[in-house]
Amino acid sequence: MLKSSNIHIMSNALLKASKVLRRDFNELEMLQNSKIGTENFVDSSLRTIKELIYADLVKARPEIDIYYVEEGSSKPIIPNIDNYFIVTPVSGIKNFSKGLSYFATSIALLNKNDILASVIYDPIKDEMFVSEKGKGAFINNSRIRVSSNKDITKSVFVFERASLIQGFIDKNITSDNNNIRVLGSNCLDLANTASGRIDGYISDKLNDSKLSAGLLILRESGGIKVNLNGSKYGVMTNNLLAESFTG
Repeated sequence: MLKSSNIHIMSNALLKASKVLRRDFNELEMLQNSKIGTENFVDSSLRTIKELIYADLVKARPEIDIYYVEEGSSKPIIPNIDNYFIVTPVSGIKNFSKGLSYFATSIALLNKNDILASVIYDPIKDEMFVSEKGKGAFINNSRIRVSSNKDITKSVFVFERASLIQGFIDKNITSDNNNIRVLGSNCLDLANTASGRIDGYISDKLNDSKLSAGLLILRESGGIKVNLNGSKYGVMTNNLLAESFTG
């Protein structure tokens, strides 16, 4: 269990913002077939979430800069400053806007490129994933570890996006698509890989600072990154399955 002031501040900010996120999600479910549409409502909800998180972080840590990340943006975040927050107001915004309950919100604290602490909150399942560098990873105060599965044919792999799948299958894992998923929330994908629910997360952006919150949680739960020879892909998985990609 982690009780540092940074984890406390970050967790509380997400809990407060997620009250609005849950409320808006319930309304979005009812708006799916409405003539009004959901685009303006989603934009308004996103602005509110940003404002709530900003207010809490600035109040508690006014000396630390805040950078926002929205999924699909290509601009890298690599500030050359001592400390800063990276905030993803909604990871899985498309799921959220369509009334699909797989999304999360996250905050990571970095010093230059070094990830110090991170928090990911799933407001639908009320699951808080937290980690600090060198201190492990937890979900709702219980320690988590990556999957111990070592059989690649019985593993579930989640891809960052669908366009990556075919090239990866051709070079690496089984052609049986039953063990492949695209779920639509980078933060939750990494957190669920950290907790062993997913056996491996596959992306070509594993050096992206925008994934900082999930990457720290996954590393602190025992996950390792495998760079595939001659490929743009990287895999975050356990050390047993990693051998399947390097052997």
